[in-house]
Amino acid sequence: MQTTSSTLVQPAATWTALDARMMGRALELAQKGVGLVSPGPLVGCVIVNASGKVAGEGFYVFEDVKHAETIALAAAGDEARGGTAYVSLEPHAHHGRTSPCTDALIAAGVKRVVAPIEDANPKVSGKGFRHLTAAGISVETGLLATEAQKVNESYLHFMKTGRPFVHLKMAVSL
Repeated sequence: MQTTSSTLVQPAATWTALDARMMGRALELAQKGVGLVSPGPLVGCVIVNASGKVAGEGFYVFEDVKHAETIALAAAGDEARGGTAYVSLEPHAHHGRTSPCTDALIAAGVKRVVAPIEDANPKVSGKGFRHLTAAGISVETGLLATEAQKVNESYLHFMKTGRPFVHLKMAVSL
């Protein structure tokens, strides 16, 4: 899977230890949604204020309707302004059950968004990154991309093929 357009990918050598730690935390948060988000993706978000301190966290639960980004932004409040959002999947820019998360990030004054991979959903794919970039927000992708793809393996498979991802375990005795 192509993770995103090459103009947004930041070389791995330029990621900081804080970047890696916060993206790891966003992926941990995303996994809290296992069994609670179908048919949506697993998404976690960490908002770090301009001083480098965690200001808010959130993860997506389908029935809760609120997305990870909006939950984390609500927890961060004014501390989000000038900060960084670490999101485990590209934020969406379309209207659906909720308003676009990109709009919430822009309104909060976040100056930087780090997301490992592009969302494979055709309604989202690349549009969220372009919306943020057009608003003057720095968008950086690729950090922990392999891990992010594993977290959303079922969702990404379904988005690409239209078929569910099936795990089969068998125990056989002879």
